[in-house]
Amino acid sequence: ASAPLRLASLGGGPGFELVAAKTFFQERLNLAPPELISLDLAAAWRPCAESLGLRFAEWDVNDGDGLMAACGWDRIDVAIISYVLYHYMSNDHCASWLADHIRTGKIGAVLVVSRFEDLTAQIEAVGCRGVRVEGP
Repeated sequence: ASAPLRLASLGGGPGFELVAAKTFFQERLNLAPPELISLDLAAAWRPCAESLGLRFAEWDVNDGDGLMAACGWDRIDVAIISYVLYHYMSNDHCASWLADHIRTGKIGAVLVVSRFEDLTAQIEAVGCRGVRVEGP
């Protein structure tokens, strides 16, 4: 059997998106249960994430170099980014480290989950750095 997918929510707070992704990968794609971690600067989310059965680690979205150490993996198959893309990652620094991690294979794919209608600028900031992006 192949290794389970590794899913990380970047700035994911309690990790609700991870619970949804886990259900999707298991029930819709018939894959083994994925490894899951919510990474967030606010340690107060830890009990919430752990009560959902998730691993949790403190991590700041501005620390792209520390991402892999924070999750304890050499690769994230799917990174899920929601609220933080608009509010905290809308800058060249975050777009650069994110694009670099995708180009080098540290991150296999990014799933953006957002309630904001237009994230064109944030997505194009990563795309213009040599990463293929697709929208809805």
